[in-house]
Amino acid sequence: CVMGVLYLAGLTAGSLCTQALREPLLTYACYFASIDLGLRTTGNGAMVFSVGFLSLFCQLTLLFIAGFCVLGVGLIPVTMLLKGAGTGIFTALLYQQLGPAKGLLLQGLVFWLPETLGTLLVIALSVSALQVSCGLLRCCLGQGGAGLGAASRRLLRRYLTINLVSMLVCGLSVVLTLVFGGLF
Repeated sequence: CVMGVLYLAGLTAGSLCTQALREPLLTYACYFASIDLGLRTTGNGAMVFSVGFLSLFCQLTLLFIAGFCVLGVGLIPVTMLLKGAGTGIFTALLYQQLGPAKGLLLQGLVFWLPETLGTLLVIALSVSALQVSCGLLRCCLGQGGAGLGAASRRLLRRYLTINLVSMLVCGLSVVLTLVFGGLF
């Protein structure tokens, strides 16, 4: 629940602070939003899958690595905030570029379901990674490391499983793009 709340807080902050972005950062964000929008509206399925999977894979790998680090106790929650902020900024820019009605329709038909499922996968892995990271911190503080080996193996299995499932999410994104992306 905490990771979900952090994501939603980042999502809200990202969507609200779009107007406050300085020019170089705003130009950078608009550039990537227009590229993703272009991929979805032209129906390039291979690129949609590649970009979506690479994005999820990098997020999942970052969380996996942070789970085996004591600093992950702080990095993992920050990662969830940043993921939410990035999604919020993208959504706000989507509405700015297409207008509220068309942006909402595209968001609902093409982006919403894959983004929600991908976020749930990231949250699931972040919980396991945070457990391992907290266990490492307890071990470093001399409070025992019982169960750390089992938690580490569970994190590795969850990481591999979630990466496989993320391919299905990216496949769903391709299907939604091919079915609905051409309408925009």
